[in-house]
Parts: sequence; C-alpha cells; structure tokens
Amino acid sequence: MKKLLLTLSLLMAAWTVQAADLLYGLYQGSGNVTAKGTKKVENYDVAIHLADPFLVGKEIRGLRIPINTAAQNTTGYVAWLSSALTLDGNKKNVPDIRSVSFTPSGSWTDVTFDEPYVITAEGLYVGYSFEVSSIGTSASDANQTPLMCFDGGDGLYIHTSRTYRKWQTTASLGTSAILLRLGGEGIHERAASLQLPDDLAAYAPIGKQTSVALTVISHGTEPIKNINYTLVMDGDTIKRRVTTSFGTAYYGQRKTINVTIPAVKTPGTRTITFCITTVNGSDNEDEQPSVSFEMPFLSELPKHKPLMEEYTGAWCQYCPLGTAAMEAMTKLHPDDFVGIAYHNGDEMAVITSTPANPSGYPAAYLDRVQAVSPYYGTGSTSLGIENDWKARQAIMAPASLALEATWTSGTTIDVTATATFIRNFPINPYRLTYVLVADDLYGKGRYWSQQNALSGNNSYSGDPYLAPWVALPGVVTNLHFNDVAIQTSCYGDAALDSSLPTSINENTPYSHTYTFDVSGNKFTKTCLDNSAQEPIDNRANIRVVTILIDTRTGEAVNAEKANISGLEDVITGIETIHNSSQSSGAGGTQFIIHNGDAVYDLSGRRVDNSQFIIHNSQLPKGIYINNGKKIIIPNP
Repeated sequence: MKKLLLTLSLLMAAWTVQAADLLYGLYQGSGNVTAKGTKKVENYDVAIHLADPFLVGKEIRGLRIPINTAAQNTTGYVAWLSSALTLDGNKKNVPDIRSVSFTPSGSWTDVTFDEPYVITAEGLYVGYSFEVSSIGTSASDANQTPLMCFDGGDGLYIHTSRTYRKWQTTASLGTSAILLRLGGEGIHERAASLQLPDDLAAYAPIGKQTSVALTVISHGTEPIKNINYTLVMDGDTIKRRVTTSFGTAYYGQRKTINVTIPAVKTPGTRTITFCITTVNGSDNEDEQPSVSFEMPFLSELPKHKPLMEEYTGAWCQYCPLGTAAMEAMTKLHPDDFVGIAYHNGDEMAVITSTPANPSGYPAAYLDRVQAVSPYYGTGSTSLGIENDWKARQAIMAPASLALEATWTSGTTIDVTATATFIRNFPINPYRLTYVLVADDLYGKGRYWSQQNALSGNNSYSGDPYLAPWVALPGVVTNLHFNDVAIQTSCYGDAALDSSLPTSINENTPYSHTYTFDVSGNKFTKTCLDNSAQEPIDNRANIRVVTILIDTRTGEAVNAEKANISGLEDVITGIETIHNSSQSSGAGGTQFIIHNGDAVYDLSGRRVDNSQFIIHNSQLPKGIYINNGKKIIIPNP
C-alpha cells in the first residue's frame, strides 16, 4: 500500500511539473550579441514583430530578455506584449495585451506573465522598456549602449524619448535578441524538420555518389544531439544516423548535414524523400518530419563560369592590384574566366549605373553576391582571388550558356544568347543581361594616367603577378587597359524581363537576341590619342558578355563571353594605313607598319606590334585591321 501511494505521489508530482518552455525569437543562439544604444539619457522602448504561422495557438508564458549588466544606471524595466505599436499624447508607449515590471537578474533575465497569452493569426509585438537615468562622458561607459542586439538585419523596432521620437526600424542597431518562452499545444521535447535543398544543390552526375547538404531545423525544447533519417529513392529505403550537436534549443535553430545520394546509372529526374525518424533516440514529434524533391541525374553538367566584376579607377593608387589579378586570371583561365572592369573618375568611366556601389576602391564582387579583394580575394596569399573564383566555379549552374555576336552595321551589334536549363522551372526566376567590354584602350592625359602605390615597394617584389608594377613608376602613362565595361543592356544590377520565358522546360534551348546601338559610344570610333591625326577605331577590340541572373537574389549564376564577328562585312574598301607609307614593288602593293601600330585579325587577335612589312608574299591570304583600316592580302 505504501509502495502504491509512493508511486501515485511521484506521478502527481510529474503531472504538476510544467514542461520546459520553447525558446523562440529572431535570435537563434548564433552570432555575437553586442551592446548598442543612442548614447543619451532617455527612455527606451524596444520590440520585435512576430507573425509566424507556427506561433498561432501557442502560449506566451514569458520572455527572456538580454540585459547589458554593465549598464548600472538603468531603471524602470517593463516587459510587454502589444497588438500594435502606439504612443499616447505624451509620446509614451502604450502596450495593450500584457505588461509586467521586472528587475534584471543576469545577462538573460526570465520574466513570467501572470496569465499566459494565446497567440492569434494577427501576430503581435514583443518588447520591453526601461530608462537610462545618467551616462558618463567616457565612450566606454556601458550606460551609453544599454541594448543587447545581434547582427540580424532590420528586425528591431525602437522608440526613445529623445532620439527616436516615433516608432521606427533602424538597421544601425541590429536586431534585438529578446526571446519568447512558449508553451501549450504543439510544443514538443524532441522535434526536428528538414529544409528543402537549394535549387542549385540538388543535381548529380550519373555514375557517381553525390553529397547533398540538407538543413536540420530544431523545433523542440530539447537540444538535438543526434538524428536518424531515411532516404527513399526508386522504391529503395536507406537508413542512416547522424550526430549533430545543437548545444541549445532555440526554435528555428539550424544545422547543416551532408547526406550521400547513391549513384544512378541512367540520366533522368528522380523523386527523393528524406525523413527524420528519431531525435536523440526517441521518435521525432515534428508535424513535418520529411521533405521530398526532384533531383536530376545528368550525363553532362553545365560549366559554371563565375563572373568577376572589378571596380577601379586610374586615380586609385592600389587599383593596380585588381588590374594584375584580371590579367593573371585571363591568362590562367582563358576560356572560363569572365571579367569586367567598371571604371570610376577617369576617361573610361562611361557606365553611369553599375551593378554595385562599393564604399572604397579597389573592390570586386564574384557572381555579384560575394564581396572580395580584387587580388587577395577573401585570403591574404598571392592571387588569392583564384581560390575564391574556383570555389564559385564548383557551385552548380542551373543552365549552360552559348553566346554569339555580330556587327550588323558599323554602329550596331546583334548579340544572341542561348540558355539550356537542366531542370524544369514552372516559375522561371532567371533572366539575361549583356555588357560590352573593350580591350586595349589607351590615351594621353591625366585621366589616362594610372596611379601606382606599388611602385618601388619591395614588399610586393616577390609576388610574380605584382612585381612588374613594382618596377613601374608611381604614375604610369601609355598604359593599355583591358576588360573595360563600355556599354550595358540594363542599368545597375537589373536584367531584361523579356529575355527568357516565364516558364522553363529542361533540356530545351532558349535563345534571346539583343541589339547594341553603339553609334554614341566614344570607344567605338573616337580620337583618344591627342596626337592622332584621325580617329582610332576600337571596334576590333570589343567583346560581349552575357550574364544569367537569379532575379530572386541578384546572383549571377552563370556567364559567358564572346568575340564579335562580321567586322569585315561593315568595313569596305582598301585604305592607306594611318602613320604608314605605301610603295609599289615587285611583289605588288606593300604596306609598311611602323612600330607601335596595332594590327589585328578579324577574330580580334593582335598579330604584331613591332616594325614589319606587309605584302602579299609575307602574310597569308586574309583580312587585317590597323587603326580602323582594312588590309586585304590577296592570293599571290
């Protein structure tokens, strides 16, 4: 009998113990929580807005509020819930759901409401208020920065009595790390779900095992230590166990796991289903423990050609770093490297709206989403940008690109890009954009003279790509510039809406043609060298780049480059070459090209720049371009 009573007592005690609260907030346990503030004596009201459908029906039992314990001159703390952010006639905050005063008791202070609040579909604001009564004059005085925030975007709403007189968001303060303590129906101890892999991650070559990164999302009150999952494909089920430590239990906290997809022998798209079956050895209690997605298995993967966009200027002393990198990458990866240089403040600054607006020069971006040093990349080694570029190259591209360009008149260029996607996109987020790029641009004057801080600096002399700049003077004249953006199809980072259909079928080529009108472009036929007697024709030096843009993110997911054909068809007649002499000899008409003149074939390749004689027995039959003049070498 005593044993039975003891058992009943233990059961009663277990029933009366409240289940652990689920921590929920914009802060999920990662990232540095730092002190922020207005550096003034004033009242603070701080809030975050929550409208997650998951929250509907859950109980808010209390809040966990981050406190700057070093700020000793703070008083009047109040935690509150409100359906809206409102101020009364005295500009004081008026919460309308719950409000409770509290005294901080540590860097994370738990506040409990007398009565839990059940969250509705309308969402709510969660916040707290306090007063800073005095601050010191020292910049290190913690009372100047009493808020504890993390770098989470613009999720912070703030109102103060002096600085922010109205409720507003401000990215400069980050996001409040305040947390909800949730209970009620739908709160589980051991629960985890999976996030669908990114579009560009779920592809595989045939005949090889493939690793896919999946994101595990914590939805329970118990920190995740391990999970078991099943993988189902083609009717076969594979079971595996993964150890992954979350450390703490924040709702929505994420960890990445790598799962192995078995090899497939034949190409095609297959449905793959992942299911988390257990969490920490017990059944997974999550309402959505599994995900399914379509995964193409391909006989040939598209080649990803990462786009490097450099921001430079002749006035910029350290911009030779970017120039050296662009030249080196072009030589190391002639077919796959796609580089564009946007100039600022010099003679080549003709693009008024660039894809990015860097805060300093030199600057560079890979695929328009990764900011890097144009030479060192994200590292510190010689030509470190190559490592970052290769890492981008390893990312799957959703489509292969082909590109053709033709001079259709002396002032127009038709560009045709063809994209072939490797999966269906019922709602296609991808669009094309085009850039004209010029090589071998040069001229005289201060706006063509490149400032060079590397000059004479022996710390760069051991670097094979920078050593040539060390030997050059501090101001480099007569420099020939390459990869210069001279015209774009779109302003800024935009793409052409009509360039690809709104729905895409896999393995179907989609072509788009765009016409550049270069009649007003000073780099297609202009006198750049003040000593020249007639204009310099740069048309043989122009190339075109097409970029495939993910309009959801602005990311350049692939790029391609091409020379422009057809120049011979728009230049007519045989003309005497500028700065050359002409005479008649036994071999027929001969043209003498002086040292420094540039001669190109019709593919845009430079033939030579040293003194030589062209006549019909020394060069093969063909057509050559020199300073805009067409030279025809007939049959002997």
